[in-house]
Amino acid sequence: MSGFQTTRRQALALSLAGATALSLPRWAYAAVADLDEAGVDAIVRPFMAAFETPGIGVSNA
Repeated sequence: MSGFQTTRRQALALSLAGATALSLPRWAYAAVADLDEAGVDAIVRPFMAAFETPGIGVSNA
């Protein structure tokens, strides 16, 4: 296994950022310049809530 590990939140944020950068590069650059961690959380949390399944755990072991 590789040493790369990520959470579902990080994976979703990266995929959304990648899609934005490919479709609207100007928006992607502007968004990165203006957002801090709290701003990213405000965008990512509603999407992550849709993927939360109570009682389910994911293991990398």
